[in-house]
Amino acid sequence: MLIAVVSVVPAAIAVPILMNIWAPTWAVVSWLGLYLAVSMAAMLTLWFRPVAIVDVLWASGVGTCFALLPISAVVFDDGTESFWIATATVMAHVAMQIVSIPLNDGDWRFGLILTLSAVVVTGAIRFDVLVACLLVPIAWALIHNAQTLRVLKTSLEAEMGRALHAASHDQLTGLLDRRGLSAMLDQAPDSHRTVLMIDVNGFKFINDTYGYEAGDEVLRHLAKALVTRLSDDWAISRRGGDEFVAVSDGRPGVPQELLEPVACLVTRGGVLSRVDVRLSLGLAHAGSETSIDELISQAGYALRQAKREGGGIARFGDELADRFSRATEISLAADQGRSADQLVAVAQPVVTKFGTTVGSELLVRWLRPDGTMEVPADFLPLIAENGLMPMLNDSMLGKAVEFAARFRDLVDGPYVAVNITTSHLADRDFVDRVATLIDEHAVDPRRLMIEITESEALNDVLGWELTLRRLAKMGVRLAIDDFGAGYSSIERMNQLPMTDLKFDRSFNQTLTTPLGAVLEGVVTYAAQAGVTVIAEGIETEAELQKMASIGVDYFQGNLFAEPAPLDQVALRIFAEHRGDMDQPAEK
Repeated sequence: MLIAVVSVVPAAIAVPILMNIWAPTWAVVSWLGLYLAVSMAAMLTLWFRPVAIVDVLWASGVGTCFALLPISAVVFDDGTESFWIATATVMAHVAMQIVSIPLNDGDWRFGLILTLSAVVVTGAIRFDVLVACLLVPIAWALIHNAQTLRVLKTSLEAEMGRALHAASHDQLTGLLDRRGLSAMLDQAPDSHRTVLMIDVNGFKFINDTYGYEAGDEVLRHLAKALVTRLSDDWAISRRGGDEFVAVSDGRPGVPQELLEPVACLVTRGGVLSRVDVRLSLGLAHAGSETSIDELISQAGYALRQAKREGGGIARFGDELADRFSRATEISLAADQGRSADQLVAVAQPVVTKFGTTVGSELLVRWLRPDGTMEVPADFLPLIAENGLMPMLNDSMLGKAVEFAARFRDLVDGPYVAVNITTSHLADRDFVDRVATLIDEHAVDPRRLMIEITESEALNDVLGWELTLRRLAKMGVRLAIDDFGAGYSSIERMNQLPMTDLKFDRSFNQTLTTPLGAVLEGVVTYAAQAGVTVIAEGIETEAELQKMASIGVDYFQGNLFAEPAPLDQVALRIFAEHRGDMDQPAEK
């Protein structure tokens, strides 16, 4: 296009000048008429085509400006008249150039032809043709530089916009990221907000089954679904992984459709599959003094509660607020290194039916700063949520060996039992820690019993069966705790190196039912396998007599003694053995 313009402009000037020298007037007029007709035809052709306004202006400008060139060269001869005509032409071109700025949107063609024609018309009227032609490259250079600067500025502005967007938005989903959400929330007050935490149920299974690319595709589908299902009142962000957070001012309701499955299409091995994704939601509303960080933490805690319940939505209310407060207290104690001191061990004796102590089980209590004691059911889930179970296991194991060391000089001294989670048993260093503690405190390994809760997947022992066999080889006693609360069989128990079996307390109420005969068979089977049976949770004399009637010889429960501080239980044990030694051998 530029080459055509440069070649046509000199021709448009030269032809009518030459014709004016030797051709009659009718020939000049005919040529001008033909030139105008062609110019207008080109303009009208673009006018009636579905093109942008810039193309229309371009065609109009070309037709009009080219027509002005021969007219100006032929008609205007008088100096004064040509001066004003040239001035008027330049002013008209400048005005058209200004008007075209918001219309051409970066298209340099129209501005170029306007400026070129203005220069050429002025040169043709006021100077000779040679001077006018010399002005063309100068004008072109000026226009090109100006246009280059404009394009560069536009490009820089666009690049900065893209960079700002990328810095505040998640690349995978296009939603706000953590930084973008924080920047948006910093611009408004914290009070009277609602936070909705969203998480995909079973997202790890999707990644493992379909692959990580399919997982990314699910997240993109989910992001679009959240934008569609939540109103414009919510600002939606992806915090990372499969976790999203939506924030809104006020207390808008949560759309019911948000709890409905999100249909996602994923590709695996070239095959398109549909995956229905369900969500877990945690909702929290801000009080007058609740910061956004606290609100997000509360919504996250409610989300974890929803996931524990299998999905749906959980709201941060009074009950969760109390649990959250205690979880925060536990987490803070762990951060400050005080959690081990606040986990207090108490002991409950294991006795014969005559009340003679043969052992004791260490139980944990949480000592709160206000002096109150909490039972495991109230805080163990919080311990697990905060990742403190390994610390609890190690702490209780150490206290159990230390307590057993108090009775190392007693003839037929009692054993000390402690609960250890199966995940901790799978630790390769666990047996070495037990051996080190036993050596340090000079404790007979037979005085230590490790209890494993049956409900902790006793059937899945591949990860820790070797640990059990190594402990048994050392002489450590091994017990299945809460037998009957899980799904393992007595035959499976016999395949493991167990020395003791503790009946779940629920059996105390079922001995008069047909299950009583089954329990009697278990006791007989255990006796033949060399496994000791202990009945837990004995509260009444009737329960004691029923358990004794089916062959159980050892018992634990409040009928004999409630869990008590270690010193108090130690005094009881020493009192029972006082005839064997003059004074207790304290560690």
